[in-house]
Amino acid sequence: PTPKPTPTPTPVPPLGLSSVFGQDKPDLSRFDPSQLRVIIATGDVIPAREVNYKVITHHDFLYPWRKTADYLKTGDLLFIN
Repeated sequence: PTPKPTPTPTPVPPLGLSSVFGQDKPDLSRFDPSQLRVIIATGDVIPAREVNYKVITHHDFLYPWRKTADYLKTGDLLFIN
């Protein structure tokens, strides 16, 4: 009998600070876009002090997110602490 070929996984490019935050983005064109996931994570969000003041004076609980909401919605998974 002829053995079935075993699929070989495509190696993932290594990640580093320059590939995450710099201009040296990894080439992902060889990957199936339907299999890629985008994770967006922010730092701590504490609605206090100046942020709370702006929310109250603008009468808008969503005020802190107005300028970033569209970008934050582009990921498949969003984590905000």
